[in-house]
Amino acid sequence: MRILELSTREEELALLKSNVNRKRKELIADQDGFKKQKEGFEKDLKELDKAASSEATEQTRGILLALQPADAIDILMGLTIKENVVLLKGMPEKSTAKILQQFLIGDDDEKKRGQEVFKEISKGNPSKMLIGDSYNGLRGNEPIEN
Repeated sequence: MRILELSTREEELALLKSNVNRKRKELIADQDGFKKQKEGFEKDLKELDKAASSEATEQTRGILLALQPADAIDILMGLTIKENVVLLKGMPEKSTAKILQQFLIGDDDEKKRGQEVFKEISKGNPSKMLIGDSYNGLRGNEPIEN
């Protein structure tokens, strides 16, 4: 009788083990599926963010182009140098030159800003700035020298 009970327990344990293993495999498959879904969602979200940013940048450029250079300077002074570089870099050179020229006509802060923006454009920014920021954000590294 005792041998039969051990045999039955052994069979029950084997069945339980197979059920646990099956459930484990199902959970791993579900986790993989969720991970792929999450990655797809994050990719879509990044693409939407990039498209919205691109549209907003183009709209801002259009507004700056429609303004007189002195009015454009007032708006650009409220933005960061990086934002100034991104906006001016995408404009026609003639328009960029007019705006940079207007910076030089302004007060000391405007002159300094114009010089900094021109310096960043001449270094090949904004691409280098954006790549450097992305690299640093991913790796936690020191800033790339511009």
